[in-house]
Amino acid sequence: MGVRWAAEREGWKVSEMRVSDVGYVDGASSEGARTLQLPRLPLHLTVALSDQPPQRQVSVRENRRWRWLHEPKLRTLESVVWGSTPGEIRDRMHSQVLKGLVDMATLRNSILTAAFVGGMASFSAGQATTPSGATGKFTADQYKKALWMATRYFGALRSGEGPNWVLQDSKYPSSFVKDSIPGHNVSGGWFDCGDHVMFGQTQFYAAYILAKAYATFPSGFPDVYTGDYSDYKAAQSYTMADGVPDGIPDVLNELRYEADFFVKATPSPDTFVYQKGNGNLDHQYWVNAGYMSTLTIAQGGESDGSRPIFINPQDGVMPALCAATLAVMARVDPDSSRRATYLNHAKYAYQYAQSYSSTVADAEGGNFYQNIGGNGGLGGAAETVAAKLDAEVELYLSTKDASYLSAAQTHAQSVLFNGYYSPDWQNQSYFGVYNATYVINQKLTCSDTKKCDLATYLSNARNTVSSSNDNVSTYCQNDRALRGPESYAFLQALIQAQTGTFANDQFILNQVDYSLGANSANQTYLLGWNEDNKTQPGLIHSRNYYMNDNIAKSPTDAYSIPSKNKYFGALAPGALDGSYTTDITNVAIAEACGELNATFVADLGYIVSRLAPVTSLHPHSGASLSFSARSEGRTLVLSSSAPLQEVLVTDLQGRTLAHAMPAASSYRWTTGGPGLYLTRVRTADGWASSKVLVQ
Repeated sequence: MGVRWAAEREGWKVSEMRVSDVGYVDGASSEGARTLQLPRLPLHLTVALSDQPPQRQVSVRENRRWRWLHEPKLRTLESVVWGSTPGEIRDRMHSQVLKGLVDMATLRNSILTAAFVGGMASFSAGQATTPSGATGKFTADQYKKALWMATRYFGALRSGEGPNWVLQDSKYPSSFVKDSIPGHNVSGGWFDCGDHVMFGQTQFYAAYILAKAYATFPSGFPDVYTGDYSDYKAAQSYTMADGVPDGIPDVLNELRYEADFFVKATPSPDTFVYQKGNGNLDHQYWVNAGYMSTLTIAQGGESDGSRPIFINPQDGVMPALCAATLAVMARVDPDSSRRATYLNHAKYAYQYAQSYSSTVADAEGGNFYQNIGGNGGLGGAAETVAAKLDAEVELYLSTKDASYLSAAQTHAQSVLFNGYYSPDWQNQSYFGVYNATYVINQKLTCSDTKKCDLATYLSNARNTVSSSNDNVSTYCQNDRALRGPESYAFLQALIQAQTGTFANDQFILNQVDYSLGANSANQTYLLGWNEDNKTQPGLIHSRNYYMNDNIAKSPTDAYSIPSKNKYFGALAPGALDGSYTTDITNVAIAEACGELNATFVADLGYIVSRLAPVTSLHPHSGASLSFSARSEGRTLVLSSSAPLQEVLVTDLQGRTLAHAMPAASSYRWTTGGPGLYLTRVRTADGWASSKVLVQ
């Protein structure tokens, strides 16, 4: 039990248990290392972690006590730290890392074997196991790499001054900085897909998915790089190792860039920007965004003024999802001034949405995005109800204003989803039903399981999975194939994190693993994912990837891809049979879009929260905030100099154990038993986090 727990905590799968009459750790089979002989210790447990011989980490459990040992030359053992639980050891080892006694990088990136007298446990590299026993096809570090790539892709979609990491260091490092409406600059935000228009139909949806994921399982989102990409610029290299953490989770940095544009897009309650650029003009030339900006307006550029900007649609979904995103940012961003700004403009967007109960197509009459009401879903009115409910729930969580809760409860009486479709930008009402059912615990009046029972809907999605179809869900297939599986996984992750039940981790892992290349064709759909010899997408419909500045060239011409774009991170829509296309103009399979990457990032964030949760959340930004966390027996006691607006308690696996909004300067919560607990609190002065050991 102890061996299995320790292995799974490090993200490895116990592949075999067998009897042995000698206690030893043998690394020869995996690393070519010598055998380390250990004394025969009845009922003692030995766990060894190794990176490259002759360095290895060893721990010995004696009488329910754990001792970490450092054995640099495989000859003598030197005691490092003691503790009563593996979690306590992990916590204490941080100080040892700072003193140079233990190499944490070696510890975290280890080949793991284990042995004890009377038995041998064998662990296989290449697979990770969640605390609930679900097994992934990749290691925890590989999932984190995929998360890094897919998150940073949003930086390649940045419009405006940026920085955009793909465009920086090029001849044209910025794009469409002249975007404006009378009296307001509205530059910034993300491009839609592989082109350079901002379509609100997908953009506001994508942003809400990312924000909701970060707010729900924050321990799944690490800080790898600097938000302005100055680390990569200085290194002149763009690998994961070249990133320099800046104290802000990467996904939050990407969300900030988008949210800052949302602020510009909502200058008042009666003004709302929903599209930037004309799709027909934009699609004329296969060039990067920086170069396109130098062309004329008629050519899709801005050399002679701002490109067309479209405002004030008779639409309720886009402004409602804008409001929901900003409301989330108003409680998760560590900067108090940003939180205030985001909340103010969330209210503007929500007020705008109140005037409409329908939806609109793109400004070109539906050439790119049709009106939801005529595109196969429930219709614009039903989708508007769900989006407004999302906004009301998020505003309530951020303000504790009972009027928002009341409005959400009212909308919950008529909220529905379409059980015959998979979630996407035009069928987003599933999240409204989720918020009503699981966040504000509102009983729905609907009795049709196809329209309001998410548990049944997701059960149907899981039931289409089998080994014969590579364990990917084929339920209600979408015209962009991976939209369905990745969205089902995200909905399942939200429910599990909210309810604290994790019975379907395997389903979530299966959907992500399929996209990463765990399929019969060995085909990955994540551009740049070079793990385990997966077959690359090769061609993808995303103009910034090619960095072409020759208007005479077409998508089907040959291109030399800049080396900095090796880990581009775009997820192609792909196919559910492991195939891919050689036709770059086949947008249903090859066009990379932010809304697809958003659900993929959300899924990966959940997986990382289960396999290797971030234990150091961003610090508070308010200099005046005084926060303490301690234990009194089995009770956690959190105290602050300012009222606690929000409290989140998780375990080391990232599972939410308590989530409250006390509106008081102290909070008490009785734990279920001994262990190390991660606490995170929000006040008007900022965020703070701490760890508390309960013995």
